[in-house]
Amino acid sequence: MQLILDTYGMLLSCKNQLFSISGAEIERVQVPVREVSAIRIGKGVRLTSDAVMLALANDICILFVNGAGMPQGHVWQGKFGSISTIRRKQLHFAESHIGMKWVQEGIVQKIQNQIGYAYSLVYAQALEEQRPKLCLAISQMEKAQQKLKECSILENTELERLQGTFRGLEGTASRQYFKILAHCLPHNYQFKGRSGKGATDRFNAVLNYLYGMLYGQVELALIQAGIDPHIGVLHVDQYNRPTMVYDFIEPYRIWAEQVAVRLLMGQKLEQRHFVPNGKALWLAGDGKKYVIDGFVRFIEEKEYHQGKQYVRERWLNWQAQQFAQHILNS
Repeated sequence: MQLILDTYGMLLSCKNQLFSISGAEIERVQVPVREVSAIRIGKGVRLTSDAVMLALANDICILFVNGAGMPQGHVWQGKFGSISTIRRKQLHFAESHIGMKWVQEGIVQKIQNQIGYAYSLVYAQALEEQRPKLCLAISQMEKAQQKLKECSILENTELERLQGTFRGLEGTASRQYFKILAHCLPHNYQFKGRSGKGATDRFNAVLNYLYGMLYGQVELALIQAGIDPHIGVLHVDQYNRPTMVYDFIEPYRIWAEQVAVRLLMGQKLEQRHFVPNGKALWLAGDGKKYVIDGFVRFIEEKEYHQGKQYVRERWLNWQAQQFAQHILNS
């Protein structure tokens, strides 16, 4: 499991192979080191050097996040999870047509996930008179997905042109998808469109925080598999950004979207759980606790993949390991 410490004044210490969590408003909790897979630290949390060294000695990564849940840095043992050959090959993979084919498959899967989820929401939540309009939006998603599938990737195909095509088709599908989500949410949570860092509505504020948590999860999985998170294929040439995380995360974005909808359908997040930050809206106080708890429960649930049930967190780690092998064999 992950330790998620996001309350101001919390202290992480350790004793006898146990992590100890304490704070002014919480009762001391002790967790065996063998049960911890990662530690996520928010603003205003203190930790002892002994706790850091215990984490390093047990290959537990400490991830620091900002107020929006976005990863800001890591502390880990300084070694990737596998041989350096993976990273050497990753450089060639990132600039190859094989790498672009992998990106294509990932975006196709992302849109397929969104189409399936959109259908389930339309027939479970939308009013009957709204369904024809929403199904038309889904058909637009399906057309974009089909065009993406039909993109031919040959050795003489210009990679930059493919990148632009992929982004355009993915953007077309995403715009329709978020229109559907907006219609299916309770009225007080509906929104006008997807907004990133500058969220001005509660849905986007929740989703941005969940995406931040998912970015951290993906980055940890890649590092543990021996993959450099800063060498991407589609998302390239972004200074000091984990561009491979942005590529790898695409088929898994649906997890954050499902958690956001699940939380807002439950009507637990109220206006008091959000605070303005400039022109943007951020989660605050108990709102973060609801969202963090919802995300942790979700990734610890099982879902079917290839005919078998897997805990989502373990499936993500397994897919990162399989991707490392794909890079090695490319």
